[in-house]
Amino acid sequence: MIEYVKELSKKEKYDNILECMKSIKKVENCVQTVTLLESLISSLVTAKYSIMWIYNRKRDLLCRQVEGQIITSVKDRGVLGRAFSTKKAFFINDVTHKSEYQATIDNIDVLPIKDMILLPILDNEDKVKYIFQAMTSCNNLQQFAKSDVETLIMLSEYMHNIDLSSCCKERVDKITPPKEAQKEQDILSKIFGLFKKPL
Repeated sequence: MIEYVKELSKKEKYDNILECMKSIKKVENCVQTVTLLESLISSLVTAKYSIMWIYNRKRDLLCRQVEGQIITSVKDRGVLGRAFSTKKAFFINDVTHKSEYQATIDNIDVLPIKDMILLPILDNEDKVKYIFQAMTSCNNLQQFAKSDVETLIMLSEYMHNIDLSSCCKERVDKITPPKEAQKEQDILSKIFGLFKKPL
């Protein structure tokens, strides 16, 4: 099925960035922060998929957390490698047909993608801290444009003070669900418990 996503106005993009930054101050761990940022990136550039890679200097790898597991990738190959080495934001439409694209690195989740945009975030020493990778689905008519790169560069101004290095530690802390979600879970457990009791 063909997809089309309405693009946000500049004001809507700016408002979304500010709202996300406020929300980040309220979250309790890096996984929640990354989730907020990935959602923000998708909304800013009308991408279906967004991934935030964190550079782990100690291991010299890009990494991210997925469902409590640490996923790693090399930093010197594929489109991700280009983002790491150039330290510049760029987009590639029809990325899967380009020679520098390496599916095992650039599409580690095996998603049905068409276009890709990347944004490296640098630290105060001009070294890569994070790389945002956003992708459209293969059914999306839209393509990334220069304005999308400009939008992501605008976001990067807000990212310098965010520290997510703990997202790539070996031991992953258990994430406790919000209280409302826990209450819902308790209610469901009681309801299902009634069905298990003999009549």
